[in-house]
Amino acid sequence: MKQIWKFPLTVQGVSLDSHGSHDIVMPMGSQILSAGPQFYGLVLWALCDPDMPDTTIKIRVVFTGEPISQTNLIFIQSIQVGEIVYHVFEDLGDDTKKN
Repeated sequence: MKQIWKFPLTVQGVSLDSHGSHDIVMPMGSQILSAGPQFYGLVLWALCDPDMPDTTIKIRVVFTGEPISQTNLIFIQSIQVGEIVYHVFEDLGDDTKKN
């Protein structure tokens, strides 16, 4: 049976690494539902099947006006907290590599 799970993206409004990206471990096949503020940080909610094996996805959080070099991003949500607006994307990886 599927459940909605919550995944923190920030701690007290600070991105968890300096590049604004965060690796999230969730069950394979999970459906990202939305992202938003909760308490003192940002969170992501996903519909998950706890019986599925884990996989890792990369989430990228950027500010309005911040340069974005990747083009292989899937938009999830824009979140306004006071005067700050965060834009949350799933990062599908480096699409500039050629084989």
